[in-house]
Formats: sequence, C-alpha cells, structure tokens
Amino acid sequence: VVEDGKVDSFVLTAMLKDAGYRVDTAASCAEAISKCEKHPFDAITLDLMLPDGSGHQALAGIRGIKGHQGTPVIVVSAIDPKDFPASSVIFPPDIRGCVTKPVDMKVLVASLERNGIAVEAKVQSEP
Repeated sequence: VVEDGKVDSFVLTAMLKDAGYRVDTAASCAEAISKCEKHPFDAITLDLMLPDGSGHQALAGIRGIKGHQGTPVIVVSAIDPKDFPASSVIFPPDIRGCVTKPVDMKVLVASLERNGIAVEAKVQSEP
C-alpha cells in the first residue's frame, strides 16, 4: 500500500488484511522504492499524489527495480478514471486497475484477483 494519507493507509491495510493478504505500507515515493528494492511484492496499490513526488515517479522508480517490471499496480485515487480527461490527473499507462476512494473492499479485492493476486490461505490472526 503506497499511500500518504494515514486514514486511507489504515483503511486499505485493514481491508487487505481482513481479506487475507499480507500488507506492507509506504507513505512516500522514496519509501516505496526503497521497500521494493529490498522485498518482492505480488501487487502494489498506489496513490497518485505523494508528498515527495507523483505516483508516476514512484511507479517509474519501482519499474526500474529488477523483479518489479511486471508487478501489478492498482491505482487508488479520489478521481475516477471515467472522469478523465475532465480531470487534470493522468493515469499511468501500465497500471492494472483503478479503485476510487472511498474504497469498497469487494472492488479492491476483485481488482487484485483479476490480476492473479488471490489469497491462497487465510492469514491467521495474531493471538
């Protein structure tokens, strides 16, 4: 989850964990790129507006990392891509989906599943 908004990051993380995914978070372009350099991820949710750059910059950095050239990226945005070109936001061409805020858990999980990112086994809750 690449999201600088604390509430949005918390909600996305909770939704994904409830669905059975393991989740890591980043609140900036630099943090997202750094984490991707250290760990492989099956998928990435990406906010397009981050404090140290755009989601485009984060995505370009991530795509430059070996093993992340084809990682599915789902944009999470307050702007619906159907409103384009009326909005000034340009969606990256190599994203695999877009989920509009406020995020519906079923829509988010369905977007991941369409990209082959299904939960194989429910993650056990911590005691």
